[in-house]
Amino acid sequence: MFKKLREIRILPRWIIILIDAFFVLIATSFSYVLRFNFDLIAVDRSHYEIGIPIFVILSILSSLLTHSYSGIIRYTGFQDGLRVAYTLGITSVVSGIINLGYYYQNGVPALPNSINLISFFIGVVMLLSYRLIVKFVFEFLKRNKQVSRKILIFGAGESGQMVNQLFSNDPAYKVIGYLEDDPNKIGKVVNGVKIFSGTKYEKILEENQLDELVISVQNLDFARKTEIVDIAFRNGMKVLHVPPVNKWVKGELSTRQIKEINIEDLLGRDTINLNNYYIAREVEGKSVLITGAAGSIGSEIVRQLAGYKPKRLILFDQSETGMFHLKHELKSLHVDALQIEYIIGDVTNAERLYHVFESFAPQIVFHAAAYKHVPMMEVNSTEAVLCNVQGTRILAEASVKNNVEKFVYISTDKAVNPTNVMGASKRVGEMFIQSINNIAEQGAFSNTKFITTRFGNVLGSNGSVIPLFKSQIALGGPVTVTHP
Repeated sequence: MFKKLREIRILPRWIIILIDAFFVLIATSFSYVLRFNFDLIAVDRSHYEIGIPIFVILSILSSLLTHSYSGIIRYTGFQDGLRVAYTLGITSVVSGIINLGYYYQNGVPALPNSINLISFFIGVVMLLSYRLIVKFVFEFLKRNKQVSRKILIFGAGESGQMVNQLFSNDPAYKVIGYLEDDPNKIGKVVNGVKIFSGTKYEKILEENQLDELVISVQNLDFARKTEIVDIAFRNGMKVLHVPPVNKWVKGELSTRQIKEINIEDLLGRDTINLNNYYIAREVEGKSVLITGAAGSIGSEIVRQLAGYKPKRLILFDQSETGMFHLKHELKSLHVDALQIEYIIGDVTNAERLYHVFESFAPQIVFHAAAYKHVPMMEVNSTEAVLCNVQGTRILAEASVKNNVEKFVYISTDKAVNPTNVMGASKRVGEMFIQSINNIAEQGAFSNTKFITTRFGNVLGSNGSVIPLFKSQIALGGPVTVTHP
């Protein structure tokens, strides 16, 4: 029987109208009995055979007018309830008018006003009740059919309670409980969900085989947050977090806003804002060359510089696909007034680089082109040396010969006491830049200022471990770290 109920889709509208009319019939009939205190003789004398058909027929006509039959019963909501009340309200008003005319013509009421009013209230209750019962049955069957994901909510405050309400309405989820560090809340029950002690976190995970952890607390201590996330990952759980209240859409929280936790959320510091004034003073009105412009670091340099009104951006990269995507992205940033040159080339091709300098005369150079995947460069060491060392030398010498004002070399933290080919090749590049800068400072043949900056793991960059961490988090962990 349950299987057949699950297979029911949507009933035809005429069936809904008939069902509503049937319950209105019962409501009106019971109103007569109730009005005369269950005295059937009095009921028989009250002309019920006229009053009941009037109310039922008017309810059908009102339903056709208000479309109260159009809602899907299993999804009955507040608006459907209002529509039912509106339909029976119209029925009662029109019945009262008909009753008044009938009374003046025949001297007796067709449908006494008291019965009219009682029929309205009982009818609303009965029509809403059967709708809600159908909704409950379908939700019950759906919940039994699906495998619910077990959720634990960290934080039993207002935000946590809203999370519970959201997931409780979804049959695909089952909230097991709240987790709290506040001793005043531990042991209590909120909306039918128990609040557990944070000290019993791991025990709860072992006993319930949970699937997801939702962190609803905004001002959670960084060390504590890292601890609970780490435990969740070790147990194969997905970790979600609730955004701050000021980011809720129209002041309301929805399941779409509850996102998986990002690696950025575990950094333990706020985003660093750049000093815009000094950057603008250095870049505005100048031609800037960025090598490796289509890469993760190079493309971010391009995005940042585009907002500081340089005269021209010269984007140089060997990846035609990357350059194509970067070009379309810059179009969406509305930088049409900025001159941008898209050049495909290799930094180890001296002839190509010198042609770029002669054609566009860059005043500032950002050298971000490099091979930086550590494991890949271990088995392709010659290419690492050719690009990271030889390419850097060719570009630096071309900058000197063309009187570039500043040359910024993008290096890596792996160049510190390098233990791999990639780090060693970048360290050699640093040494060459340092040497040529020392010579330039002594007044020999160059006015170019050379600057080296070392990047650590850049969030989201190619070759960084962060994307790997993100994918491991998305799969429920564990997050792997290789120790030298």
